[in-house]
Amino acid sequence: MSARYDGGPAFPQFDVVSGERDGHGDLIEPFTSASGGMSRRDWFAGQVLPAVFASAVRHNDGTGSTWPVTISEVAEKSFAVADAMLAASEKEGR
Repeated sequence: MSARYDGGPAFPQFDVVSGERDGHGDLIEPFTSASGGMSRRDWFAGQVLPAVFASAVRHNDGTGSTWPVTISEVAEKSFAVADAMLAASEKEGR
């Protein structure tokens, strides 16, 4: 099973991994890497969560026609929107 595409770090921390130094101690062409932080998928899901939850509460009118009906479904809907946002972002080359 392949790993789910998560969009990479939402707020990457750029750390100098290595690099050659000149005579003054300054880095010449340092190599950097991005690490840490939550994924863009988690960030997008967290941003849409309040709207999905509000929709669930607003549509819970006691008639049995609720959407979504459980907290698990709220989370699933939030991540479904996040996945759609990542797909659209990747399609546009972002």
